[in-house]
Amino acid sequence: MAELGAPVAVADLVRTIDDNRDDPCVAYKILQQSMAEYIKTGAEIPAALRQIEKDLSVECFAESQGR
Repeated sequence: MAELGAPVAVADLVRTIDDNRDDPCVAYKILQQSMAEYIKTGAEIPAALRQIEKDLSVECFAESQGR
């Protein structure tokens, strides 16, 4: 049953990130906090979240460089 809850949590997180996409650094921070929870509980971080992390890190870096 726990597996059924995980995709919902991921979907909610992705929605929250999308809602904050106008500021990629805020979205990245939200994602990092969520990933820390996965690590803390010993759960595997979904591949989709790892990809979003990579994308947001690039966007955040570009924004910090004024691009």
